[in-house]
Amino acid sequence: MSNNFVKKISFEFDNFFIKNKDLSIKNNQHVFITGLARSGTTAILNFFYEQNIFASLTYNDMPFILAPKISNFLNKNNIEKKFIRLHKDGIVYKYSSPEALDEIFWKTYNDEEVSDYLSKYIYQILKKYKKSRYLSKNNYNYKRINKIKSIFPNSYFVITYRNPLQQAYSLFNQHKNFIEMQTKDKFILDYMNWLGHTEFGLGYKNWYKPILYHNSMKIDHWLEQWYLFYSNLLKNISNFDKLILLSYEDLCDNVDTSIYLTKKLNLNTILDRPYFISNNKTITSTFDKQLMVKSNEIYEKMQDSSKNILNYF
Repeated sequence: MSNNFVKKISFEFDNFFIKNKDLSIKNNQHVFITGLARSGTTAILNFFYEQNIFASLTYNDMPFILAPKISNFLNKNNIEKKFIRLHKDGIVYKYSSPEALDEIFWKTYNDEEVSDYLSKYIYQILKKYKKSRYLSKNNYNYKRINKIKSIFPNSYFVITYRNPLQQAYSLFNQHKNFIEMQTKDKFILDYMNWLGHTEFGLGYKNWYKPILYHNSMKIDHWLEQWYLFYSNLLKNISNFDKLILLSYEDLCDNVDTSIYLTKKLNLNTILDRPYFISNNKTITSTFDKQLMVKSNEIYEKMQDSSKNILNYF
């Protein structure tokens, strides 16, 4: 996963027999979930995936992430042993669980190559799992929405967000959690770097250059990152009907939100919602009250957008 030459060779081999007619999947309704980390993206990914209408990268696709055909041939792991995520958030996964692995593709190829290769890559994933729609969770795809849309014009983009202080606090806690684990076990750091997961821990890279709060060991750093991320998102994203701003709080508290999603995204049925559990913490840390007010203003703007989609009914 760390060797670009091996990744590119495996990709070329996997795609050697692809024909242009196979790439009609460009017009299918794929779904791309993105947003700042700790906003419920994994819970939403699992909710969609259980519909059994999507193909997604899973742990069984390792280590040849860019070559689904090769990994399918080599990896016959049918063990359904369950694991608890290192995040200590109670989320359980198996080898067959979907995961945010396609950042490896984006780290391997430049912008011009992506235009040529992304549809081939997703075609191979769909072919492996015998599905016609692709499902991706990638926290960094927020900056590629227009690029992906140009390749897959009928796709939907779900951008998640959460109460700013709660999300900042969760990011702060995960940062400390992974620093501790990666200090004890360097492989965890290497593994996350290979996958492109630099949202927190020793390999952390901030989304935006800090203005006032550079110290990642303070909650204000994460609150400022929340503000910069979502305020810039509102300024820069294209306005089109296949983009959905999704509040995790609404998913937990308002069943109409999940009903809307199943209809809007042409899913099968309304499933139970075991993943959408509010886990708000009591926060005793001091924080910048003015920054909190500014963040809440952005949050309310996004909430207004989320509420407007419910007029669909």
